[in-house]
Amino acid sequence: MADMERLKEVFEETLRLYGVSDIDWHGQAAYGLWNGEQAGIFLYTGEGDKEPMAEFLDHRIPRRAVAAWEPLPGELADLCKREEVEVWDRDRLEAMVGSTLLVREAGMRLREPLFPEREEEKRMLVWAGTPPQPGEEFRLKPIIGGEEAVKRAWRIGGFSASRETLPRYLFRYDCMVTTGEHEEERTGYLWVDAHTGMVSEAWGLLENAPAEEEGTPPEPTLDTEEARQKAEEGVLDLLAEEHEEVVHTGAATIFQKVRTTPQKETLHIFYIGLAYVPVWRVEGEKGSMLVDGITGEMLRY
Repeated sequence: MADMERLKEVFEETLRLYGVSDIDWHGQAAYGLWNGEQAGIFLYTGEGDKEPMAEFLDHRIPRRAVAAWEPLPGELADLCKREEVEVWDRDRLEAMVGSTLLVREAGMRLREPLFPEREEEKRMLVWAGTPPQPGEEFRLKPIIGGEEAVKRAWRIGGFSASRETLPRYLFRYDCMVTTGEHEEERTGYLWVDAHTGMVSEAWGLLENAPAEEEGTPPEPTLDTEEARQKAEEGVLDLLAEEHEEVVHTGAATIFQKVRTTPQKETLHIFYIGLAYVPVWRVEGEKGSMLVDGITGEMLRY
């Protein structure tokens, strides 16, 4: 078996190129953030890893996988299936590491996500009940509870969560984009943080908080027009994409860049309202972090 430290080094580079950030090793398990969720991947190299792998599987974090450089024994494979933990076999791992070389040496962009998108996790915005009137202020109910937020902050050893509120402006947009010779309309929703101006995709289940809920929400720093400007800039950045496509010709295989470009003149931004969004501040043994009360994503503030 290859030297473990060298294997970790190669695998960590692969994970980073697949979008995993803040990677921290605990034995043979790498923990980090992927798409705003806690992710853990265990390196299985043989029969001697049964006990540490079983301990890894005890940690209930949103995304888990076992990188099986050697075939898993039947009981461990069955355990992964029951726990709904992905198993990456040797062929998948070799393909991932090979893709890393293409990205690093040829400047290609990875097109396959590290984890598959679950049907229930598609990033759509859904209203529970009656949506607000245009320009209205509204408070949202947390969909993710404090106990779940603590679980998602496992990496910092989360042990308690207190609820806070962030003011965000909500916008809807539509815009035509061009990819090669193809045109299509893109639509969606955006949050603009009313304090920092940070723009992010708005998704998840939105449900109005009870009218009798107490507490004075924080005042926004940005006004509506400043937020609209941030939204216009942010959506153009969001829609602009570039990836590599492999083209096979009779004589050679070539890589060509394909760009998706938003047509700025077709962009329409619609102001929906000022939302007071619940978040959880989770305190842990290694610090604190904010967890979005709507989506469960880790927030960077």
